[in-house]
Amino acid sequence: MTTPASVEGESPEVAALRDQLGSALGDDYTLGAILGAGRCGVVFQAHSVGAKRDVAIKVAWNNAAARSQLARETSLTSEIVHPHVLWMRKLHLGKPIFVVEMPLAPAGTLDDRFEKGGAVSFQYVRAILRQVAGAFDEAHARGIVHGAVCPLKILLDENGQCLVSDFGARVPIARGSAAPRPSELGAAAYMPLEQRRDRADFDGRADQFALAIIAYELLRGKRTWHISNEGVVAVEALDISPNRSIAPGVPLSANVEADDPSAEANDCTALAVAARQLRDVFLDRCSTLHVHFLGRVSGRPGVQTS
Repeated sequence: MTTPASVEGESPEVAALRDQLGSALGDDYTLGAILGAGRCGVVFQAHSVGAKRDVAIKVAWNNAAARSQLARETSLTSEIVHPHVLWMRKLHLGKPIFVVEMPLAPAGTLDDRFEKGGAVSFQYVRAILRQVAGAFDEAHARGIVHGAVCPLKILLDENGQCLVSDFGARVPIARGSAAPRPSELGAAAYMPLEQRRDRADFDGRADQFALAIIAYELLRGKRTWHISNEGVVAVEALDISPNRSIAPGVPLSANVEADDPSAEANDCTALAVAARQLRDVFLDRCSTLHVHFLGRVSGRPGVQTS
């Protein structure tokens, strides 16, 4: 194992976790820089000595809740086989540490687009929607909902292809279950009303809502939220009109042709491939703070069927 005892700028908690992780990994991995940190753990860049490749290593914070969350995300995500889902593999290193290996996404996340500034093209957003919506449809067909969709959860590989990480819930969530409440999963700016209120009808439509918000943000080149002077997340009202383009370069009649004209028009892929005006998608799913799909009944778990 090659890993510094601490890295300049790391908090004591992260430095301690790095040391613990390095000891558990032994000589099988070389730890590098931190790639990110969240509510359940820290992600490090690493090099797998045996596989001779760079990877990402995620380790849970040193508490039972964080380990439980990472275990749940790993289990759920491993059930979804799709080219745009980031695979996760648990490393059996002994208790209490919980560690998973993931592929390295060297191009960052969709959130980095906002740091660079400026809107992206409709064609680019359409490609993003196709990839991510397909991943969600596969998950929803298995009764799995992401529940925490935001630009940070959509990673980009070396070719700029999307990889969705960290699926968080199986639906329906049974009352009294040890699983977290829907409102505990996601970020407020990307949650529909039923998720914010922990309603029983929380399902895959929450992912559809969040994906529509992300597309709206990308087309406009800025987030729909900001941190106020008081340190509170302030979510802006969506400025959508049936008679005005969402953003320059996005035509009012922005039809996205379906690869299969007979494809269902009420699952996640409808955001990307249904022959519908993209403007209407946003009016329908965002301005009402509820995701509502028109068209034929899909019957798939996790999507609206009425």
